[in-house]
Amino acid sequence: MVTGSSSAIPCTIKGASGQSADFLVVENSSGTDQFTVNSSGHVNLATGNLRFETGGTRVINVREESGTDTAGKDLFLKAGKGTGTGEGGDIRLYTSPAGGSSNSSTNAWTEVVKIRNDKIVDFKIAAHADSGMTLQEAQTMGANLYLEIKVAGTQYYLPLYEEP
Repeated sequence: MVTGSSSAIPCTIKGASGQSADFLVVENSSGTDQFTVNSSGHVNLATGNLRFETGGTRVINVREESGTDTAGKDLFLKAGKGTGTGEGGDIRLYTSPAGGSSNSSTNAWTEVVKIRNDKIVDFKIAAHADSGMTLQEAQTMGANLYLEIKVAGTQYYLPLYEEP
């Protein structure tokens, strides 16, 4: 189906039993697949981002189970795989803290956690004695830098230091 209209077209696609072809393929004007739903129910994005538009909190979750004593299903978040000696991708989590003044501009993203491909977790410093100081500068001056964490509603500050 090809349409030049930008209006929504409600559509239900039901595959035949044993169907192996993709249920849904969305192509760009060059005929390149951009979005597919295959016969196994896998959703594939060719390029770009999965983006939720404005209007409320968004949730990515695994559907709940039913029945007696049924275990819930896991959710896997996987970074891209490298090839040969190429490193795999990192998993990065971002938030958007409040800005410094009242305005209508969108606040910036700030990386808060990075799970590196070598399984090391990098936490970004949330609270420290003198803003703008690196960990090494703070140690040299005798100041303390902390990693702020919250456990069961109680806030803790873990002192940070570098091994010599």
